[in-house]
Amino acid sequence: MSSENQYDIAILGGGPGGYLAAIRAARHGLKTALIEKEKIGGTCLHWGCIPTKGLLQNAQVFRHCTESDSFGIRTGEVSYDWEAIMERQRGIIDRLHKGVQSLMKKHQIDVIPGFGRLASPTSLEVET
Repeated sequence: MSSENQYDIAILGGGPGGYLAAIRAARHGLKTALIEKEKIGGTCLHWGCIPTKGLLQNAQVFRHCTESDSFGIRTGEVSYDWEAIMERQRGIIDRLHKGVQSLMKKHQIDVIPGFGRLASPTSLEVET
């Protein structure tokens, strides 16, 4: 099945660089498409920067709790709940992902799921 759409600009990759470029293009009046093979927000949002920083924050809070006696604060035995930690992570990622999706809609950017590649100097193909 073949479908042809015309855009002023098409951006490959919906990570932070891609979605910000799409927003900038749309704000300048360009009909914009953003092609993303997985989830908009990219590696940074879903598997890299955001999740690792969230886990780091959990580890820091845990460490502070275990060292609270040195501040005169007695907390008793400190433990963690891995499922609750991961639930928090999923909530943060989901909220940020929905925020990026909302920005795409607000700026009338067509998000096309699939893998994009150049077909010629003026066109590209998207495998869905």
